[in-house]
Parts: sequence; structure tokens; C-alpha cells
Amino acid sequence: MNKIMKESKAAKAAQSTLQKEIESKRAIIKEKDGKLAGMDKELKGLKQDSAAWKEKRDKMAKEIDDFNKLRVEYDQQLLRRIMNLRRKS
Repeated sequence: MNKIMKESKAAKAAQSTLQKEIESKRAIIKEKDGKLAGMDKELKGLKQDSAAWKEKRDKMAKEIDDFNKLRVEYDQQLLRRIMNLRRKS
């Protein structure tokens, strides 16, 4: 099986496509992580008893939830793709 995956042109093309997809999803995750870091920095600069702090905290909590869901979704997609590639080999 490993020999086929290493030598087959179709397998190499599939692996290349998969790698590009992984890199694309990693870039999206990295961008969203940077956005969250910026939001955290802004939040730390506000007074905790202010309305702006509470609003920013709630928005950040939603963004964190969305971020975590996206990561789980990407992981599941990747796992499905790998399983499909292995079945086709």
C-alpha cells in the first residue's frame, strides 16, 4: 500500500491536492487566530466594568466558538479526505 502511494501518479496528484487544501485551511486558521489575538489585546486595554469591554468580550466569545467549530470541521473534512484516498488506492 505504501509503495503504491509513493509511486502512483494518481496517488501523488491526490496527495498534492490534499496538501494544498491543508495549507489553505491552515492559512485560514492562522488568520482567524491572529484576529482573536488582536481582539484579546483590545479587550485587555478596556476597563472590565465598561459596556465596551462587555460587548467586546461577548463578541470574542462568539468568535472563539466559531473558531473552534471551524477547526473541528476542517479536521473532520481532512480525515474524510484521507479515508477516501486510502479506499481508492
